[in-house]
Amino acid sequence: MISIIYGVLLLFVLAGFFSFIYLLLLFITRPKFSGHFLVVIPAMSSERDITALLRAARLRVGLFGDFSHSEIIALDCGLSERSRLQCDKLCGEFEHTSRLTPEEFLDKIYLLFEL
Repeated sequence: MISIIYGVLLLFVLAGFFSFIYLLLLFITRPKFSGHFLVVIPAMSSERDITALLRAARLRVGLFGDFSHSEIIALDCGLSERSRLQCDKLCGEFEHTSRLTPEEFLDKIYLLFEL
């Protein structure tokens, strides 16, 4: 019985150690700039794939730190109506997330890099 308790305790210690190392590596490799960046997802998949892509992009942006300096753009490259509705719903739930057509995306890029 005592060996089971030690085994569980060792498991928790190892999990804590690896979590600490993971967080330390994230802190070291995090970008040091405070500029604005875009995450562009070419959305041309099914409804389930769009959901997974947007949630994964949201997670990636969260690893970089502040959400206010980022924007996730789902680039509509021929979505079906159902997928488009699902994408719009998710964009409404997440801050700094939008679905754009290629024309709207080009206009946004021109506005961002306008001198």
